[in-house]
Amino acid sequence: MMCYEGNSLISDENFKAICSPWAAFSAVDVNNDNELDISELKNLFWLIDKKEPEMMRIQAEMAAIDYDGSGTIDRIEFIGYLVSPDNKCGYFDFELRKAFTKYDAD
Repeated sequence: MMCYEGNSLISDENFKAICSPWAAFSAVDVNNDNELDISELKNLFWLIDKKEPEMMRIQAEMAAIDYDGSGTIDRIEFIGYLVSPDNKCGYFDFELRKAFTKYDAD
């Protein structure tokens, strides 16, 4: 994404990496309110991880992602969580993902 002066706000590679979770968020937001409740969040992590997550994990993820304590996760909270540099709460580490993709032969 580019700002008007032509300076990158986010690299193309990172933008493409975030598109999949963005689309997954949209896919599980069944009522199209741009917020996920706990059951929609469970489906989201099921899509991302390709296996059914345990409810304990989903409750922990909800607590970590729901910054405003509303009981739901909006798209901005979710994307903020994914790109967080904090290893304790960030799910999506761009540098780790880039290294994995580069060296993963299969």
